[in-house]
Amino acid sequence: GLRTEARLTGRDACRLLLFGGAIDLADAPPGRYAGHIELTLRSGAAEETRQVPVSVTVVAARRVITIGPGGVRFDASRALPAALTAEQNVRIYPDVAYLTRENPSGAFELSNPSLIPLELSLSAHYGYAEATEDGRETVVEDTTHARLGDLSERVEIHPRTLTLLPGARAVVRYGVREEALAEMEGRSYAAFFDVSSSPRQYVRSDQLPEPLEGAGGARVTMRVPAAYAASEGAPQLSAELLSAAAGAAPSATFLVATGGAPLLGEVAAYDEAGRELGRRRALVYTRSRVRVPLERLPEGDVVLLRFIPSTSGEASEPVAVPWTHPQRGEKDIGAALE
Repeated sequence: GLRTEARLTGRDACRLLLFGGAIDLADAPPGRYAGHIELTLRSGAAEETRQVPVSVTVVAARRVITIGPGGVRFDASRALPAALTAEQNVRIYPDVAYLTRENPSGAFELSNPSLIPLELSLSAHYGYAEATEDGRETVVEDTTHARLGDLSERVEIHPRTLTLLPGARAVVRYGVREEALAEMEGRSYAAFFDVSSSPRQYVRSDQLPEPLEGAGGARVTMRVPAAYAASEGAPQLSAELLSAAAGAAPSATFLVATGGAPLLGEVAAYDEAGRELGRRRALVYTRSRVRVPLERLPEGDVVLLRFIPSTSGEASEPVAVPWTHPQRGEKDIGAALE
């Protein structure tokens, strides 16, 4: 526990005491942790020590996207770098927009870790990524035969345009209109959010930033997946093994289907004895290819898969997937498809 001492002054004083501190949980696995803080209260010669219970919940780190002319990078940190870089970049957190009836709104945290002022614009259009029967990924953008509704027509974004100075951050909020929720009952929706950044320069302090011409930067657009799930609860999961790879970094690529509703969570793999082999966070619209890094390869001929939704702790029933042991030197075809 943390021992804390405070002094109160004044006759017959009544005070509200607020105590704080720092706990290093960088390497702690997700879960709930409990402990206590010892408080020593003194009044003249009298002394009293009390223990105050403290609990903290650790959740898995969520990825932050950094986009720029140099490419796309994923990071688990939300802090801006100590030294600003000259390259044009914009950081986006979280990297997925997932809405439900219970939580029909959300927010992106955007930050500019570069030396160039950026004008950011956000828009939404219909579309989602889905895997075919052979495991190849395809992007569905035609609503004619799509199984999911058009979320871009239902969601509002504010603000749609903003300017971020170097080192600055801002919040952009999005959500489904209240009157639209009733019309969306029992159906799921999909969209992409397009986050575009354009470099700007300040010519005069009393004017808005102007476009930056020349080699100072380029317009960069990042596509962020978005989904609205019609209902919460344990998903109906089905899966099959597409490929597996042995070696120093074993992995397995599965074709995962959820029965028609988008799900955000983790695909976890176990051996026949119930020991966890590995897991991977994924957004599955209706069918997706998920490559799961494994701590080790299973010894049996079956792998058990569960889907653990991020919005609740209600995991799916385990699905038994026949396992084909990879030959020595065999390459993971699933990794090449990503």
